[in-house]
Formats: sequence, structure tokens, C-alpha cells
Amino acid sequence: MKATIQYHADNAGRTPLRGCSYTNGQVYGGWDSWSVGGKNCSSYWAGQVFDEPAHSRFLNAYLYPARIPAPPDTMKQASYG
Repeated sequence: MKATIQYHADNAGRTPLRGCSYTNGQVYGGWDSWSVGGKNCSSYWAGQVFDEPAHSRFLNAYLYPARIPAPPDTMKQASYG
């Protein structure tokens, strides 16, 4: 909970959650709760809608600042530079 509160304070009140996709600034397809925190997903999910690398998950920088794993080469996505 402390990580969520700190993220909220550091990011102009935004919630550490990402929509599955956006259309005209509105969330389309629901909320992607996998984007909040955690480890890299299995290679089974690579390239699919919920493939959120650990280094791009919002709360990982607050929960594990020195231990955020980089994604395996097979899972890297150009959109997460």
C-alpha cells in the first residue's frame, strides 16, 4: 500500500494501472492489472496483450528498486524502451 501511495504522490495523483488499450483518450477493453507490479511473465505470453515486462510495471521501482529484472531477449518489446 505504501508503494501505491508514493506512486500516487509522485505522479500527479495518477493510479498505477494501465488500460488494455485506449481510444480517444478513453480506456477500451478494460484495465490491465498485470501492469501494476511483479516479475516477467512466462514466454507463453510473449507478445500477447498481457505481456508486461517487469521493468515497465509501475510499482516495481518502488517495491524492488535494486532488483527489477530485465526482460529476456525473446520478450523485449520496442514500446518499452
